[in-house]
Amino acid sequence: NRQAAIDALMLLWLEDPERPDAIDGAAIDAWHAIERAGALDDAVAATLTRVRAGNRIRRHAFIELTERVSDLIELAELVLEYRWSADPYLAAVLLRLAERAQGTLFLELVERHRERFESDTALWELVLFVMSTSRIGDGATIAKWFESWVERKPRMWMVSAYAGSLFQGVTELDSKSLHKLVELSTAVCERLPWDDSAAVFVCFKMIGDLKHDRVAEFEATLEAHRDLITTAIQSSRLHHPIVRFANGLKHAHPVVGAQLDEPRKRLQTAPHETVINRQLAYVVFDLTTAVSSMLEALELYGKLQRTPRGDRRLPELARTMDLLDRGGAGGWIRMAWFRLFRQRCTWLQRLRFLA
Repeated sequence: NRQAAIDALMLLWLEDPERPDAIDGAAIDAWHAIERAGALDDAVAATLTRVRAGNRIRRHAFIELTERVSDLIELAELVLEYRWSADPYLAAVLLRLAERAQGTLFLELVERHRERFESDTALWELVLFVMSTSRIGDGATIAKWFESWVERKPRMWMVSAYAGSLFQGVTELDSKSLHKLVELSTAVCERLPWDDSAAVFVCFKMIGDLKHDRVAEFEATLEAHRDLITTAIQSSRLHHPIVRFANGLKHAHPVVGAQLDEPRKRLQTAPHETVINRQLAYVVFDLTTAVSSMLEALELYGKLQRTPRGDRRLPELARTMDLLDRGGAGGWIRMAWFRLFRQRCTWLQRLRFLA
């Protein structure tokens, strides 16, 4: 009976799902039946045999396989040899390497097949995504890999993963990283098709507009894209494209809401213990928090722009900006804010608030 169940499972594994875009209910039910029969190890061995023979198995089955085999590099080499699609096949393997903190194996794999990874945009994106959302690769390595993004035309949300790796927390964003984010965002908004990650790039582009005194362009952008930014702020972090992509490749260790809400909260674990999804949570949290903080600061600048010179509301606006400045995002437009604030203040107000 066990062997018959495994044989039936193998037939299912080799078929394409009836509805590729839906949850693979048949595969889930079949796997649970194998689990109840106590035949998981035999089923994994049988599945691996078919993969080695060049049989491409369905998405759900391959993800389960990556979470249960020890030799992920063998799977990666097989996927590359058979030229199976990057998503889910190579993507699942690379995410498992990140989950197991096997960065050395990951980088060695990329180096062995560097020409392949660099010539195929889908593979190039995967390397960028994994390095940006895990502890694999330092900042210099990630930046070097990202250098060729302009000619590749990657998906915008993949670029947002790299952008998120430039943060060290919203309140800790230094001027050098801010400059990189502003330059990158301006280029991304002009060069790439927009998607659900666009809000963060639009906000940083507006910060650049204020920095360079392009006030009319800032006002037009804010007016045109306020709804887009508001929608992004109101959306759950679980719906961010980075999370959706990762969770489509994770059965055992999906990203959950609690990990995204307070990712820098002190962990009740040993300091050297690997924490799955930690870096990804940092990236998504910082990207989404930055959008919310920037909209407050940019809206406040807009209010100041509409406030007449010497108006009695200026002190209140100044106090609000001071609070935003302490939270991080206000400081990102500090120079533009004070330049405009000086213009709006009378001599007496300037003496009182800017001394």
